[in-house]
Amino acid sequence: MLGRALREAEIAGFVARNVARLTRPPRVPQAEMRTLSAEEARALLRAVEGDRLAALYAVALATGAREGELLGLKWDDVDWNAGAIRIQRTLLRTGYELAEPKTASSRRSIPPGAAALDSLRRHRKIQAEERIRAGTSWDDQGLIFTTAIGTPLDAGALLRRTHYPLLKRAGLPRVNFHALRHTAATLLLAAGTHPRVVAERLGHTTPSVTLSVYSHVTPTMQREATATLDAVLRAKWAQKRAQ
Repeated sequence: MLGRALREAEIAGFVARNVARLTRPPRVPQAEMRTLSAEEARALLRAVEGDRLAALYAVALATGAREGELLGLKWDDVDWNAGAIRIQRTLLRTGYELAEPKTASSRRSIPPGAAALDSLRRHRKIQAEERIRAGTSWDDQGLIFTTAIGTPLDAGALLRRTHYPLLKRAGLPRVNFHALRHTAATLLLAAGTHPRVVAERLGHTTPSVTLSVYSHVTPTMQREATATLDAVLRAKWAQKRAQ
């Protein structure tokens, strides 16, 4: 952040050079990625049933979208006819402002599936009831996931008041909300989905970024690929011997 600020200052002529480029920053050890298994993800969805934010979890696991992208979704972003959700903005934690997506590839359309869309339909009814109760206090910004008066959700409050208590109630490990994105990607890759498809769904620039982030899945994919190829070659060999 400091480097980018000094770069802008250098361009504007406020400083002679960007001294941040001369530094040798320490290496940051990569934290172990924590995800939920398929069974744990299903348990989470069962535990959140009936909660006013149940649709948030359904869409998060179905799309792999970033937290800010989810909290920045508007009802106009849902294409009910095409069965898709358009990612067009993100909610910034600072100031709760809506901003452009992280990168050009982050602007994308994702088909979340029938279950997530059904959850969104139920959520729309819940929000309509909340709007009536709030009356003139309702802050209509067109957002899908909001507080009880229509204002943007605070990510920190979401974590403390909803997410962690939900995990505890479901008997699941204490993972952060971002782990839902990692879970969606891991489950897709483990199921054999092409990395390019997963990359487009996640909003990654290239499949190489996806494979780099989720390198822990590739050994399993390699073993499955080996087993598949081995089965094909064995079948061909057996067929040739039979002839």
